[in-house]
Amino acid sequence: MASLTLTIMLTGAMIWMVAGTLTRLSANTDRLTNSNTVVNVLDALIAHMIDVETGERGYIITGNDDYLVPHERGLAMVYRQRDELVRLLAGDPSEQDRLANLSMRLDAKVAVSQANVQARRHGFEAARARVSEGAGKREMNSLRETLGEISRAQTERRNVLRSQRDAMMDELRRNMIIAAVLFVALLGYLHFYLLRMVGLMHETEQQMAHLASHDVLTGLPNRRLMLEHLDRAVQRCVRHKKSMALLFMDLNGFKPVNDKYGHEAGDEVLKQVAQRLSGTIRASDMVARLGGDEFVVLVEDITDKDGVCDIVRKITAEIERPFRLTEGSDVTISASIGVAIYPRDGEDTETLLRNADTAMYEAKRNQSNCYCREQMQLRRCMLRDDGAGK
Repeated sequence: MASLTLTIMLTGAMIWMVAGTLTRLSANTDRLTNSNTVVNVLDALIAHMIDVETGERGYIITGNDDYLVPHERGLAMVYRQRDELVRLLAGDPSEQDRLANLSMRLDAKVAVSQANVQARRHGFEAARARVSEGAGKREMNSLRETLGEISRAQTERRNVLRSQRDAMMDELRRNMIIAAVLFVALLGYLHFYLLRMVGLMHETEQQMAHLASHDVLTGLPNRRLMLEHLDRAVQRCVRHKKSMALLFMDLNGFKPVNDKYGHEAGDEVLKQVAQRLSGTIRASDMVARLGGDEFVVLVEDITDKDGVCDIVRKITAEIERPFRLTEGSDVTISASIGVAIYPRDGEDTETLLRNADTAMYEAKRNQSNCYCREQMQLRRCMLRDDGAGK
């Protein structure tokens, strides 16, 4: 979880850095566009001043009022361009002095031009004498110099902005690559994390399902799973016309082990009993713990009674072998087993369980290893050489 949090934080930081670079790049682009517009306006202002001078010169030479049309139009456009420059450079403190000087030079040049036009109205000689003083040329040169200063400042500014833009583009590409790598890593981590969580959930569900159907102490199927398995086994016997045996087993001498050595020792014996029973039966058969010291063995696909007796004999032999406790003591117990055979002793789950349980209690009452429920009568199993007859 810590690595996931770190990956998310790094990815978020890189995205924030990319967003910041994009914001700065956008601002840079706006400033660069503004600077380009300023240069274009300066060029336009010079062009309109040339129109003003051309109209003025034509009128002075010819006295034809038609030349005053481009002159007046140029004057109007010059002031419009001047106002546009003021607007474009309003946020740049370094250009305010140049703008003030530009306005002063522009007003001076326009004043000289208008004075020359007024002088022409008094005759060509009067206008020529005024023009020969050179005031218009001096003011035009001063105006061009001021416009040149602004233009050079904007050119330097554009160069700086372009360098900054190139640096920001490099930074943006680098940050986007890093962000993409981190994002892919985050997706990979999330994919792995989700797969792991799904796996853990699946494992937890399996564990819960196992706990719901198995005995916690021994790991054997519990009563619930045993009943489901027994019901399916009965259905298979009905379908395939086969027999099976249900062995109901209770341990003898188990309580004294608990009383003498404690419940931990008793649990240890129960686990060993479960291991021995599981090792005795076939893989197709089933051992379950019903609770306490009661166990059930389900033996499917039996062909004769002797086969069941062999299984019971093996079970009793395994149970009667001494159990070694962790603390070093050996304890000895035995088992009472009740047997019910399908279909002879019952054709449904409930009847088989009841008859096997009844036979087990009869075996325990008579201190015998095994009893069978046979033809509605209880008969002792022939398991020992000195055992009773069928």
